[in-house]
Amino acid sequence: MIWSPSSPLKYQTRINTISLITDATCDSNIETQSSVDLVQFTKLHSLTWKGLSRFEDFESVRESITINGKQMESLTLDLINWEKAKLNWMFGFYQGVRPHPKMPDNFFASTLLGVEAGDKKEPLPSLVHLSLSAVSFKSLGMEMACALNMTRLHTLKLWNCPHSMRLLGTIVDSKWTMKLRTFEFVIFPALYGIQGVVSGCEMVLSAFLSTIQGLENLYLLLPRPLEWDIIMESILDNHHSTIRRLVTHERTGNGFGESAVGKSVDGKIAWYDEVEHLYQCTSLIAVGMCMSVSTLVWSRPPLASVFGDVGGLP
Repeated sequence: MIWSPSSPLKYQTRINTISLITDATCDSNIETQSSVDLVQFTKLHSLTWKGLSRFEDFESVRESITINGKQMESLTLDLINWEKAKLNWMFGFYQGVRPHPKMPDNFFASTLLGVEAGDKKEPLPSLVHLSLSAVSFKSLGMEMACALNMTRLHTLKLWNCPHSMRLLGTIVDSKWTMKLRTFEFVIFPALYGIQGVVSGCEMVLSAFLSTIQGLENLYLLLPRPLEWDIIMESILDNHHSTIRRLVTHERTGNGFGESAVGKSVDGKIAWYDEVEHLYQCTSLIAVGMCMSVSTLVWSRPPLASVFGDVGGLP
């Protein structure tokens, strides 16, 4: 194992980029029970970890942020399933602490980032690229935003993060100016009811887009029902001179909870006037649209007059 005591990586202290993919089986036998010691990599600038779930995994990330966080520029963490990750962390935490203390409302914020209510700590002051999946912003959203250096980020990707929509609303209310070049925001419909999603989320997202300066790449996957014209109007008003890549995707489904994620299907975004104006008044070089072929063919003006020769359409 690369993380065992005899691992050759123990001598490679100048590694600056690490990417890990793990799953639940990584703790199932003696050959896969080695802990991941990230602290030894004192030159670490980029950390990607998809599938971290053990208490020891979270402790390793916490120690790395505490000791080497000031130089970290890119951080990607995918917990796969927030509720399962929380239970795994809680099990390991209670095993090592006597007597049992009160469980924190948000273990990711309290332990990995080391923030409490009202804190404005910045353990990651050099961070410019952040991607989080299945990480909750419940209770300490603004404190987490400060700790994750969000006002200085160039890239922000949030995939199925509980209470992420409330986080965007809090940022809007705080009148922050965001410097994002790339923003990616995904909420699966099966998770809609447990995400802490507020009603009128298109208004929140539209207002958040207005806080960004210099946005070039925007990728959205959102659940129905949604008034896309409000979002499109915000893109047109605030980013028509800078936007270069735009993907808008809609999903719909009847199931709820994380077990129903695979049951959702593609929706169909209508061809609003705002969509037409957006594609006419910007200099997009890449477009992804969740629309029916008939909508594209019969759009006004025809699709070919907006994008040139598209070919392949009947």
